[in-house]
Amino acid sequence: MSRGRAKAWALAAVGVSVCLATAFVGSAPADTDGTSAAGLCSAEGAAAEIIEKSLVGKLSPADGATVRVGTPVTFSAPSSIALSFAVASSPGSISDPDIDSGPGVEQPGGDTYAFTSTKATAIARTVYWAATFTTTVSGCEEPTITYTTPVRALVIQALPYSEPPSLRLVNEPQVTGGGVALTLLCQSPNGSDCQGVGSLSTSERLKDGHAVAVQARKRAPSLTKAIAAGSTTFSLAPGKTATVVVPVSRVAQRLLARFRKLPVALTVSLTGTAGASPAVAAERRLVIAALDTRRVARSIERTIRAQKRVRARVQCPHDVIQAKGNTFTCWATGSVRHGASRVPFRTPFSVRQTDSAGDVDYTSG
Repeated sequence: MSRGRAKAWALAAVGVSVCLATAFVGSAPADTDGTSAAGLCSAEGAAAEIIEKSLVGKLSPADGATVRVGTPVTFSAPSSIALSFAVASSPGSISDPDIDSGPGVEQPGGDTYAFTSTKATAIARTVYWAATFTTTVSGCEEPTITYTTPVRALVIQALPYSEPPSLRLVNEPQVTGGGVALTLLCQSPNGSDCQGVGSLSTSERLKDGHAVAVQARKRAPSLTKAIAAGSTTFSLAPGKTATVVVPVSRVAQRLLARFRKLPVALTVSLTGTAGASPAVAAERRLVIAALDTRRVARSIERTIRAQKRVRARVQCPHDVIQAKGNTFTCWATGSVRHGASRVPFRTPFSVRQTDSAGDVDYTSG
């Protein structure tokens, strides 16, 4: 390519006519081909400066633009020359950027270079950026020259304050056969889900190192031992209501079978915020009672004796929670005479609690 064509290409890259470049060299002494080296240097340097100035109105984002913190930002400009980008904390640091920098990526279709940064928007502040390109100018003492556009500001805005989600108890917690049930409403002005955990806790009261009672209220650590009595996690959509059941742990079931009543503290907490401690949404104290299943077993034994004229032994689980609707199975064992011998039997009885006072009905089968 001749030097005259090189000048024309550099100017045409930004839509500037070649005659402007000729004007820069009109007064220089002629070289052998009619153009002096000094004039060519001046023309090509001026063309590069024109390219630099033409980029100013085409750079994106605009000077003083705002971007939300944490949102990736793309710096770009239309150019047929490869561009690089620099992001710094002050205008004076653009030559040695302390936030981010890198070459622009040519976009599909060409004539545009872009550089995307996440470091620039990591925190709320004002950052400064510029685009640079390097060109070779023939016949100059410094043939390779880097041009930098005027520095632009970009304001990284903090996210507006939004009230965090909260939970509301729709009704008081109830003891059920599965544990403690509570109905929750998710109130979320910012539209995020209500994620949380429901937990039950109790304490063993100690004497000489042995548990002699259980209680929900904590006393001196030397006199009590904290017990995790159950937990569950949940997630509610904004504005939605749901029933959450906190199951009773196996350790708590053993305590219930032993002491027949289990005082527990229910805590409902909101989680889901990274690095933040759970926010307590509700606290309640309840007593979980064990059903008197020995009384149920004796009732079934009397029924078998009255209806079948057979003596049977009935066994029922000891850790059944006393709650309306709770179901469980008891087993009746014994033997019946068949001819000259006796034949053993083992019959299940399905038991259902009809109220919260401990009344039941049952059927065999």
